Amino acid sequence: GSDSKFSGLVDMRVAIVVCILLSFATQSLGQAIFTCDSLLPRICEVESFEGYIKVSGRSLFFKIYTPLGGVTREKEKPAVVVVHVGPGVGHFCYEPLKYLACDGRRVVMYDQMGCGNSDRVSDPATNAPELLTIPYFVSELDTVIQELGLGKIHLFGQSWGGIVVQEYAYSNYSLATNNLHSLTLASAPASIAGFTNGIVTELIPTLPRIYQDLINQAMQSPTSPLYGDPKYQAALNYFFSLYLTRLAPWPDCM
Repeated sequence: GSDSKFSGLVDMRVAIVVCILLSFATQSLGQAIFTCDSLLPRICEVESFEGYIKVSGRSLFFKIYTPLGGVTREKEKPAVVVVHVGPGVGHFCYEPLKYLACDGRRVVMYDQMGCGNSDRVSDPATNAPELLTIPYFVSELDTVIQELGLGKIHLFGQSWGGIVVQEYAYSNYSLATNNLHSLTLASAPASIAGFTNGIVTELIPTLPRIYQDLINQAMQSPTSPLYGDPKYQAALNYFFSLYLTRLAPWPDCM
């Protein structure tokens, strides 16, 4: 399908690139020595509860933050729903957004299927090929919204999550106009082809040649043995320091 509709199978090349940039990030950079909470003012006291809902017969993890003591339906403001980066990452790096609950709303985070605390499927290409399609993740998001009874919402999506929320708003336009109070995109591409081209042809070529070769070799296969190679990890660390975050070391929520 066209770039604008994001339909069909997720480009495996994109999935490999994104997983290279994000899924191995916390492993490669080691344990953080400071916390995200230490970087932020404590605007209010918040509390949370978590659980699971069923999506296509599998268990999907969610976590909801509210002001301490909760919020009443009569005074509650539209909830914020956070759709995380990936594929392959979880909700944990968005913990600082919990303070959006301070003005009287729920902040909802969840782990997409195959990520974080949600169920994982061995060899999804064979056993659950729908998990490799964007329409599945749009349906998953809609299920979260409906099952948690969220009503009017603010929808936030970053990177891959931004692709999901754009497609949700586009393909569910009549539904979205009834329940979507706002849509926020953070570092989210509007074109998969453009996103892939930007990383492969513009960012990777800025690295030293030895790092370029290692990353390009690894991108040939999602099971490349290079992923465990210290030289490859060094190449990742260098790429991260330029284009992912300049914080060193990373805080705990990342």
